[in-house]
Amino acid sequence: MKQLSREEILSMTMDLCRRYKTDHAVAILNTSSENTLRFALNRPTQHMGNEVLSLSIAVAKNCQEAMITTNCVSTNQLDSAVQEVLKLAEYAPQNPEFIGPVCQQEYNETKTWFNSTAQLNHNDITSAVNVMCEHAKTKHVDLFGNFGVIKGLLSIKNTEGLSLEQPYTEVKVNVTGRTKQGGSSRVMTKEGDWNYIVPLKISETATDVAIRSSNPHTINPGKYTVILSPNAVLELLMYLVFAMDARESELGQSYFSNAKGGTRTGERLFDPLVTISSLYDHPRMPTMPFGTAFGSGGSSVGMLFSYGLPMQNRTWIEKGVVKSLRYSPYWAWKNKKLPTGYPQNIVMDGSVTPEDEIIKDTKKGIYISSFWYTSSTNMNTLSVTGLTRDGVFYIENGQIQRPLVNFRFNDSLVHVLNQISAIGLSEKAEGEYISGIAPPLRVDAFNLSSISEAV
Repeated sequence: MKQLSREEILSMTMDLCRRYKTDHAVAILNTSSENTLRFALNRPTQHMGNEVLSLSIAVAKNCQEAMITTNCVSTNQLDSAVQEVLKLAEYAPQNPEFIGPVCQQEYNETKTWFNSTAQLNHNDITSAVNVMCEHAKTKHVDLFGNFGVIKGLLSIKNTEGLSLEQPYTEVKVNVTGRTKQGGSSRVMTKEGDWNYIVPLKISETATDVAIRSSNPHTINPGKYTVILSPNAVLELLMYLVFAMDARESELGQSYFSNAKGGTRTGERLFDPLVTISSLYDHPRMPTMPFGTAFGSGGSSVGMLFSYGLPMQNRTWIEKGVVKSLRYSPYWAWKNKKLPTGYPQNIVMDGSVTPEDEIIKDTKKGIYISSFWYTSSTNMNTLSVTGLTRDGVFYIENGQIQRPLVNFRFNDSLVHVLNQISAIGLSEKAEGEYISGIAPPLRVDAFNLSSISEAV
């Protein structure tokens, strides 16, 4: 059986969609090779090498939508897939907010492929993991995690004539450190360029925090002055940017809704120290020059149809003032606006003050390394809950005195971003779902609502 090329797969899919008289269609083909090494107790445990091919096909006829994803891409299989997705569309209700695929537009170039990463092999990854594990052994810290390298190519075609292709590379490192005395740490790193990965530094950070967090003490929950690390700050900012949706705001369903109607764009809602943006071309976080938006009416097909929106640098908040909101394709059409590609990173401006200086300037407080299991609890107040993890420390007279048991927190981002008493130097950070650049923040009266025994 002849193996089809990428161009043949996409062109044949579009030809089949036209032959079966779909109104609209898009095909998104992602091929990648993944080379990952897992490790535990300071030794490699499993090597995984995967070749991934994923073809997503979305169609619409009479505003009835459906999508299908497959890795079966022979001529007969493509024919069957298109017929199947059309059959699914026949059973779907009409989407009253239907918006068709985007057309070809102008795109700025971004560099998402790095030869330094593409040329890595299994021996390179093994050497990096060995460096981390050998260092951890000398510190009597156990490391667990995975170290992965991805090389891929994303291609898109649709019935509006859109044709896009972008290669990419990625190094993903996720390390957890543990000590026999209950110490815990976590370091997450994601880079397109291998030259930014320093295995020894990753291990040094993981072992240092794990050792310092050993034998944690318990103190009463309550409202404390806290210093949030850049990672912790990014984890919270994710919920802020996610909430900046124009539709929800204009319909009175968001903190960014004006009580008299409309939105609060142009109002100062946060501390003047707060400036937050998303930059598709940031040198440390290069992203695709094209992206996608949330589908109209919650439509997953609409999300695929919007693939190909040009990404733009966008300032969400400037010196505490709300500057822009995010428009889905349907809401943009309804309001004669341009749809907004979903942000792929978050950047918060900081100062020139190192984190250590903020700690030295703190009489009493708690340092929080990171959060996890976070979730939004109230969109109208931007309230978020979650747990601290991997390093919580009590500060007194400008010095970290002892590690603490973890907490559950419940607080509003409105409160957090209006109670900043110090802001530090911004640096690369990783959240659970998004990369960013963020500063450490000292926040007064942060609500640590209860003790958590989770490690």
